[in-house]
Amino acid sequence: MRPCLGDDGVAHRFVEVDGTYVPYGWCMLVAVDEDGSSIGWQWCHKENTAAYRALMRLLAPPGLLACDGAPSCLRAAAQVWPGTAVQRCLVHTLRNTFTDLTRNPRSEAGRELLARIRKLPRIHGAGQAAAWMAGPDDWHTRHGGYIKERTYARADPDNPKARAGRTWWWTHERLRRAYFRIIAMQRDGMLFMFNVS
Repeated sequence: MRPCLGDDGVAHRFVEVDGTYVPYGWCMLVAVDEDGSSIGWQWCHKENTAAYRALMRLLAPPGLLACDGAPSCLRAAAQVWPGTAVQRCLVHTLRNTFTDLTRNPRSEAGRELLARIRKLPRIHGAGQAAAWMAGPDDWHTRHGGYIKERTYARADPDNPKARAGRTWWWTHERLRRAYFRIIAMQRDGMLFMFNVS
């Protein structure tokens, strides 16, 4: 008999959804409830909107969706669970930040931003969230000029970006990406939903 998980009829307080890739080109999307129990799964060849939609249609809309912020997951949630708030997964946020900044950034701006982002999992309550949210603005006041620095191809003609035909690029691209990721999460209301749900 083929195993399956059906709608348990429960409107969960929150549901976490993520994909796990396995050998032979398959991905399993899994939905987990607030107790850590698997409540749904969907096989697919890659994470895409159709696969996330198929998974989400198996479940009642939760109060909160926690996910890694993949555009395909967000599109599916908007279509299937339009009233559900979304919280970006803090583990994924930290991993993405470590990828961009490493665990030991060389610049002062990078060290300060990493220290601030590392505090995210320890934020509890609206007051702490509001205090944390003021930090990126303070950081930008001090380091905004630094992340606007550009490198021009004429000054670094052997750079692969110059050889690819670019005339300039952001000197601190990875630092910019880490900073603007947090700003986008703040702007889209996906950063501290777990404190209000």
